[in-house]
Amino acid sequence: MAMILPPQQPNDPRVTLPVNPANPPTLADLNNAQNYRQNVVASAGSHHVSSATPGEVGRAMAYEHSLTHVVSAAALGVALAPPWFAPVQRQLNRMEMCLCKTVNSANGDGSIYEYQIVLFVDETDPTGHPHNLPHLTSVAVINTLSTVHAQRYLIGYGIQNITGGVNARRRLVKIAIGCKVA
Repeated sequence: MAMILPPQQPNDPRVTLPVNPANPPTLADLNNAQNYRQNVVASAGSHHVSSATPGEVGRAMAYEHSLTHVVSAAALGVALAPPWFAPVQRQLNRMEMCLCKTVNSANGDGSIYEYQIVLFVDETDPTGHPHNLPHLTSVAVINTLSTVHAQRYLIGYGIQNITGGVNARRRLVKIAIGCKVA
């Protein structure tokens, strides 16, 4: 991974640059970047002759953001894929969605073997952030979905113009994840 370096010394000599971060950056490096950004912002608001400029504030924010991105991914155990891998990842996600639906169709009512999570059409996990929907492990769980949760699942799966009550929505959710049990 390329080393992320702090920006150049700001106009205000009272603001000290953080030390160069480790490669890969650590949480301490992220804390240093945040403190640096706060000091540059405070300098810009001080209206001294040697105050930090708006460009310096932007560079401090960009530096903190670049460290946040790398540290967050590392803390989550996520390897950052190169940009050229994005089409491959989309194809893998589509294959996983098909596989999960196939597995779910063979898992009966889900009471013995839990249903697999089927990603939404935008390739996000319905049980993760920002959706935070209940994990659909079985028909019993699906049958307890509220109208709102069922509706959010259907929208995530790209099903529009839904009519009928909560039971109709639950039935459509079952179909969307590959469940063959009514």
